[in-house]
Amino acid sequence: FPVTIAHTAGAIGANGVIKGVAPNVTFMLYKVCNSGGSCYTEDIISAIENATLRGADVISISLGSATYLDESPICDSVMNAMNNGTIVVASAGNRWAYGSIGCPACCKYAIADRTKHGFVGGVEGCLYWG
Repeated sequence: FPVTIAHTAGAIGANGVIKGVAPNVTFMLYKVCNSGGSCYTEDIISAIENATLRGADVISISLGSATYLDESPICDSVMNAMNNGTIVVASAGNRWAYGSIGCPACCKYAIADRTKHGFVGGVEGCLYWG
């Protein structure tokens, strides 16, 4: 797998001496950010919709934006995925203001994942940590 997904793919699908949580997983890979690190809303939505249509059980997204409310068009695609039986897990963080969770992790129907700091509450459909 490309290095860009190793931090999640290895923990999920490792199937050697060390086993991941789902060693027999099949990955669907989508590139939604350009080489400069910019990610366009339309590309993110397209990837979520395509993975949902292809029958993904779980979509793991490791990116974030400065949008902190459940009003982004991305949140509509996350809700549609959930309505079709696909769980969306999104990283909570990725360079934005400390103590806030950007989109898509702040979407009402996404599971926000953060390995550092505990979640302490919710505001406008978003969780904040301290």
